[in-house]
Amino acid sequence: MAAQHARDFASKSLSDALDQIRNVFDENKQPTTLKLKVSGKLLDEIEEFENSTLIDVDRFDDKRARTQMERHLKGLLPSIYRLADAPQTRSTHQKAVYTHCKQLQLSLGNLLGEYNRQPPDQSALSSAMQYLLNTTGDLKQLLIRIAVDHVTQTLVDKHGPLMALGDATKFGNDRRMDTTCQQFQAHCSRMVAAAYDVCALTSNEEVCKSVQLACSQLDQLCPHVISAAYLLFKHPHSRTLELNFETFQSAYQRATQLLFFSLGELTSVHDMLNVMDEQMIGDLQRAVRALSENNENEVQQAAVSMQHRSSHVCDVVTRKLDTQVDNLEYVDRVMEKVTLLRNEYTPAFTEVSRDTLSRLAAHQTVDEARFRRAGSNLCTAVHDVRMAVLIETDLPSELELLSVHGRNSQVDDIVTENQVEDHKQSKATSPDKSSTTHLHVDSPDHWVSQENHQSERAELYAMLSRPEKESMAQEMAGFLEEKKRFMREVVRWDDSANEIIVLAKKMCVIMMEMTDFTRGKGPLNSTMEVIQSAQHISELGQRLDQLCRHIADLCPNSASRRDLLAYLQRVTLHCHQLNITGRVKAGVQAARSEVVENSTALIQAARNLMTAVVLTVKESYIASTKFRVHNREPVVKWQMHAPAKKPLIPSEGHLVSDAYGLDGWSDSDEVNQPDALGELSQFDHMPARGPSGVEF
Repeated sequence: MAAQHARDFASKSLSDALDQIRNVFDENKQPTTLKLKVSGKLLDEIEEFENSTLIDVDRFDDKRARTQMERHLKGLLPSIYRLADAPQTRSTHQKAVYTHCKQLQLSLGNLLGEYNRQPPDQSALSSAMQYLLNTTGDLKQLLIRIAVDHVTQTLVDKHGPLMALGDATKFGNDRRMDTTCQQFQAHCSRMVAAAYDVCALTSNEEVCKSVQLACSQLDQLCPHVISAAYLLFKHPHSRTLELNFETFQSAYQRATQLLFFSLGELTSVHDMLNVMDEQMIGDLQRAVRALSENNENEVQQAAVSMQHRSSHVCDVVTRKLDTQVDNLEYVDRVMEKVTLLRNEYTPAFTEVSRDTLSRLAAHQTVDEARFRRAGSNLCTAVHDVRMAVLIETDLPSELELLSVHGRNSQVDDIVTENQVEDHKQSKATSPDKSSTTHLHVDSPDHWVSQENHQSERAELYAMLSRPEKESMAQEMAGFLEEKKRFMREVVRWDDSANEIIVLAKKMCVIMMEMTDFTRGKGPLNSTMEVIQSAQHISELGQRLDQLCRHIADLCPNSASRRDLLAYLQRVTLHCHQLNITGRVKAGVQAARSEVVENSTALIQAARNLMTAVVLTVKESYIASTKFRVHNREPVVKWQMHAPAKKPLIPSEGHLVSDAYGLDGWSDSDEVNQPDALGELSQFDHMPARGPSGVEF
């Protein structure tokens, strides 16, 4: 019966594949597509709740607003509790989730109280709103950390249960076979559940399709792998059944590898390293405690787990560096730490743990200090790799490498008359304002004012302790990853006839300046300039909203129009968050804990806004090109950048290099390589002057 099911499954899979190939070539049939199950579901619920709290004070209706907010919160909490109550969720994470949910309910009550206050206190309302947004932001980060933790628990030894199943078919008995099959099935279920948890917290639908395709394959293959293993166990000398098991085993491994790579695209390497750092310390503590109790099995499990985690860290970081085409010094620094971890500390710990287990089995004296020292060195090496990866944020800001080449008149007209008046007044007090709206004036007063601002910026950063700076670096690393995605998706478009791209680039520049300020870097030198930058982003967001809504109105496809309007709602929400964050930050700069909290909130808001802008640009392109009404002119033109010009005849340097087998590489190539960030140079940036401030 098991063999019959395996044959039917293989036959059906082949038939379905052939049908899909035929559908691709048949213009009258639509090829079957994978329907997303949970892409961004939990993330959308959180953002819908945040959006429901943004209400105009003049039009506030307590009964209607309270009902709407509580309804969104009531629908959100079950999804959060489900993730927190998962069997693989750590108790510390579970407690933290419940604490944040209580804080969220309290902050909502405080916000409603401020909305009902008469007369309204704008400062108190902004503080209450910021506290709620900080709570939801921290909750999102915690949920992402939990989902990444679930993934790493299953993927650290992704092929282990399958290998154990193969060994059981050769050397096991009925009891071992049953136990191994149950463990294999449970591991597959945990992998799929963890993958769906990550998909629920991301808006990257393209990669979610790959993840859910892999999950679908694993669900289908798992029972057939078990059946093939049982057949081979019952008939160990059958070459046909051995090949049958190897075939299903290979298919399962390919699906697992697809899941591993797809989840690597969805999850941040910084979140993974943070989770691994914590898990390594937990495993070491568990091993030391078990060693003091002479618990051999527990020591072995913890030691093997630490070895697998260190190998997983090396694999993930190496894969990240394989895609790094610039900043080779950074790559070399990280690879140096990875090499030490892989070739020195991991083998040393493996040797010590093997010797320790041998002594435990022989009931001999164990050198606990040696084991603890080797484990501590391994944990330190993993932490060093994590910090080396984060040091990418320690490079000079890209904004400081840009120069002003020109302005875009269409976008500059967005600035209102009130802003112009504010600019005139601000010149009298502080000539050095945000580079996004003002020009520098080279005067003695300018340098004195700038020095004061630099000291304010440096003082804010100098308040932070080393762990707080590491926490800030973690947030900043996530922002920089999102910025790279922005560069890939947006900078490729020609902005000469596309105001959407111009607006997106200008918003990116301002967000980079604002996040640099939280690190004591960049052209912004005072909290007042942060506020002005946030206001400027809001105005750019309003103009982006107008253009994209025009595109949505002209789009005949309802699904694309709905998606575009949803992304615009996110842009509006995160612009408002950034505005509130900058405003509140100016009033709490004296308290260190609040500096960390609000700086983190500012970076998170900037990252979320950049994500929303990228999604808006992509959906605007789809709505205005794929579903355009033919008798209407497009709102904007979507044209790719022309490739860089190259000489038809290679230079003499190229010929010499080719003669020595250097593949045409020359010094001139290194100097003239195009820099994607250079594409932003025309959008209102003025390089910082004077001291560069404190760096990580």
